[in-house]
Parts: sequence; structure tokens; C-alpha cells
Amino acid sequence: MRVAGAQQYVGGNRESYYFRAMDIDPTALSVTLRDGIPGAKRPTGEFFAPFVGGVVHSISHYDNNQRYSDFTIDPDGVLISREKFQELARGPFGTVYAKTAYYYSERGAHAILFSVRAYANAAAHEVPEVVTAMPTDRDLSLDAVSVIRVFVAGSGFIVAVGQYSPDGQLVDVVIDGARSGDWIHNNKIDELDPSLEASIFRSDDYMRFRKIFGFPESIPAPAMLNDANLWASGDRTPLLTLVNLHYARNRWIKQTPITASGTSETRMLTYRITAQDRALENIEGQLIFRPAISRR
Repeated sequence: MRVAGAQQYVGGNRESYYFRAMDIDPTALSVTLRDGIPGAKRPTGEFFAPFVGGVVHSISHYDNNQRYSDFTIDPDGVLISREKFQELARGPFGTVYAKTAYYYSERGAHAILFSVRAYANAAAHEVPEVVTAMPTDRDLSLDAVSVIRVFVAGSGFIVAVGQYSPDGQLVDVVIDGARSGDWIHNNKIDELDPSLEASIFRSDDYMRFRKIFGFPESIPAPAMLNDANLWASGDRTPLLTLVNLHYARNRWIKQTPITASGTSETRMLTYRITAQDRALENIEGQLIFRPAISRR
């Protein structure tokens, strides 16, 4: 691993397993690790943890129990990609995350791929900050809409997510299950509701789940998304619907819960901007932001 500053990690003496700082050249995308931490014990506070693989290597950015990014590096120390795993919602139905994957290499997707779905509570991730208002000193583009719908099923919950394009077209529907407050593997969803036949992939899953869980093929302007009647077309009655408007490539989220009794108070979410985010801002501005999967 030729990441500058990490020679002692991949050499024989292993003086540093972790580092306090990481620099990215915004033009060459070369990565430099600095300020090695002696010893193999996982540190507290903010740190970077490299892992040496056979062909590509990775570096994870942590601050105590939060993980901000996972970076993939080539053997010459040049950034290939990174991922952010950011919490959108948490409750008795488990945790729902937004995953943003950035691909910088011309040989790959060369785009930013975005998806939303439930996963295990214990997954290392970033927790949002709740703020009072969106910024007014800049234009924030609406880049995606996601709708999280939670349904009681047997001894647990079904968490269905519909992902929409900025112009309101449904691009994907996925479902996950939760029991005892945490995500369960897809092959166990049928234990909650056998009628879904979710453990076996079917070519008509998208259409079946769209109808069962009430996701219109197209939605109106964002100002109208909080109308409970819009989401009343499914075969089942949800416990909760969360409408998420993702602005500035998921830097800001306007989230409105809709319960059976009506609309609740909207909250604004944002995430920390790290030094690495700032270094990559210009190149990421040149990448297309699109859904990870589109079934239309």
C-alpha cells in the first residue's frame, strides 16, 4: 500500500495501525495518512483505519463510534471510490440508512449512486444532526425523494422504501424486515408474512411491492408530498410513512412523518462536512448523481 505515511502499517514493524489525519490531493486524488498512533489498540476520538487488501486497499474514517466514510484506494495510493452510510430514521422497526457511493475512476461508474433501505442497527454509520432550518444563503437542488413506509407484520415490521427521481418518477421499491427492534435478513421476512414470498427473488417484485405497499408510479410537486391521501393507495395500512426530500446530494434532508392521524412536524437533517468532503467537493460536483438501481 503506497499511501504516503502508511509505510509503517504495511511494513514489518507495524508501529501504527491507525492515523489521526488523512489528506487528499483534490487534483491527483492521491491520499496521505499522517500522525500515526502507536500500538494496535483501537483509539478513541477521530482516526483513520487502513486495511491492506490484495488488489485494492481501504481506509475508514471514524470519530469514536461514528463512521464518516470508507475510502477505496489503488496500490499507488490514488482514490478509486468512497461510501457514506448515513442514518435517516430509527425506531422499533430498526434503522433505515441512506447509502451514497462515489466512483471517481473513469473505468468504473464515474458517478454518485444513491440508495435508501433498512439494515442492522450495529452497522457503523453517521448519525444526522437535527437543525431548525435549511440554509438560505445558497441554492439547494432537490436530488432525490425517498418514502419509508413501516407496516406491522406478525411479530415484527416490514420496512418498505420507494425511491423517486427529483421529477417524481418511481425508480425502485425494496422491502426489509425487523424483529425485536432490529433488521432481519431477507430470507426471514417470510416468517413475518409468508404471503410476500420475499425470500425468493421474482421478476415482478417491483410491481407487486409497489401495489401492496402503496407507492404511486409518479408523485406531484414536493409541496404536495405530505398529503396523507397520496399514500393511501396500498393494500395495507402503514404504521408510519416518512417522506424524505434529499437536497444537495443528501447533504440536507427535509423529513416529514405521516401517521394514521395525519401529518406530524417536519424536521431538517444534515451531516457533518469533513475535511475530505471539502477536498473532493469540486470533482464530486462533476459526477452525475443517480439512483443505484432503476427498475423503470
